[in-house]
Amino acid sequence: MKKQKQMIIIILLVLCIMILAIIDYRKGEEVIKKTPEELCSDIEATPAWVHENNIVNYGYKGNVDQDGNSLIEFLIENKIYMLYSSECGWCKKQIEDFGEDWGRYVEAGLTINCMDVNK
Repeated sequence: MKKQKQMIIIILLVLCIMILAIIDYRKGEEVIKKTPEELCSDIEATPAWVHENNIVNYGYKGNVDQDGNSLIEFLIENKIYMLYSSECGWCKKQIEDFGEDWGRYVEAGLTINCMDVNK
């Protein structure tokens, strides 16, 4: 009788683990990456800052974060996209202020020029 109870407990634990694994897997499926066209059609202004398909902010941000660290490092580490327009004055200022770090941001694949996308 004791072995049966132990076996039932083990089976229940395995089932719980499997259910948690399925739930965790399904959460990952929910973050379906939008296309650049979809992202650009979602924004109201540029520059726009997007994380996991959500617009998190708009506007010029300078080149350092609130703690005085490189903003580019934060953006790359957190996979935050910059959506911009080559005709936008604040976008040009943002790119200029990033300086040489702009190239790293572009290489990370986290920049989208909505002017190119909407052609």
